[in-house]
Amino acid sequence: MLQPPRCPVCFSLELKTIEHGTLCTDCEFCADTPKPFSEWASHVHPFQEAGDTVRIPNPNSWHTKFGFTKTADGCSYSARAVQIILERQRRFIKTQSCTGFLGLPIPLGRWGETIVTLLFPKNTTYIKAQGKLTIGGICRAQELDDIAELIRQTHGTATHFIFVLDTDSAKEKSAFETNLREKIADTQLDPKGLVIKNRALNSDFGAQRNIIQESAQTDWVLQLDCDERPDKNLLDGLGFAIAKADALSLDSIGFPRKNLVDGALTAHYPDVQFRLNRQCIRYKKPVHETADVPWHKQSYCWLGHIEHRLEHSRLKTRSEKYEKITEGAGKPVILQRLLMPFKLP
Repeated sequence: MLQPPRCPVCFSLELKTIEHGTLCTDCEFCADTPKPFSEWASHVHPFQEAGDTVRIPNPNSWHTKFGFTKTADGCSYSARAVQIILERQRRFIKTQSCTGFLGLPIPLGRWGETIVTLLFPKNTTYIKAQGKLTIGGICRAQELDDIAELIRQTHGTATHFIFVLDTDSAKEKSAFETNLREKIADTQLDPKGLVIKNRALNSDFGAQRNIIQESAQTDWVLQLDCDERPDKNLLDGLGFAIAKADALSLDSIGFPRKNLVDGALTAHYPDVQFRLNRQCIRYKKPVHETADVPWHKQSYCWLGHIEHRLEHSRLKTRSEKYEKITEGAGKPVILQRLLMPFKLP
């Protein structure tokens, strides 16, 4: 199956043709003509570790105030594209104005790369998120082992956990909590750091997530599903993501998500999910729920990935289930992408 064109900076499939060429609507990278855009050969594969060198082509390219190069075969970076490339190399940007020192977009080429490297040296220390972060999720009783695994993986980063069980039964909730505490007893997690709530799902995922937001006692909440895990880079970068959001007065941070079907990365990438939100933020929509945050209060963070583990045999059933909740929520385009392997542009 032929894959559609993909952005060479953030790998998004969300591209559109504009008067001057091609534009990525996610990272705002633009190319004057579709030819150099589609044939650009310098990439950072999403499986590579952060810190790998990013090779930038077109050393003589420049830019205009509109974000387009003057040369017919050139490209230019937007502020968001610069942020993505630097954060992949663990060169932390603490304020948006940091990327404006050349009058964005930063020109491509060795000269531009040298400048940003000097101004943004690699960060060798990590900002801790302890005391600032709650990790939460919605679950069913049969997902007890998944929740225990999530806590084991992340308890060194977060000290507070909240999970909402899909049931109206107080007895079932009590049994779930007892069994969970037994499974994680050796983590030495503070008993007060784990809270179990219960509510029947009733086809409303947004309402379940809002229970977590309302119950959190920390400033920030990272919501993950039972089939999702933060990779090591993301765990290490959560403290920085919170510090960045506080410095910029942001309310929501989005991370790229790897959708792994039977362990293989699929074409539905980067699939940015805004899961790190201030405690005061609430979710909207019953399915494919999203944080109710205006665009200027959101930002991406490319220090790591959320890994989403899916089974091929359940994809179609999952899509049909969402379609029954809300018309159009089955998203056949996304289902098609989940059935395709990821390939570099």
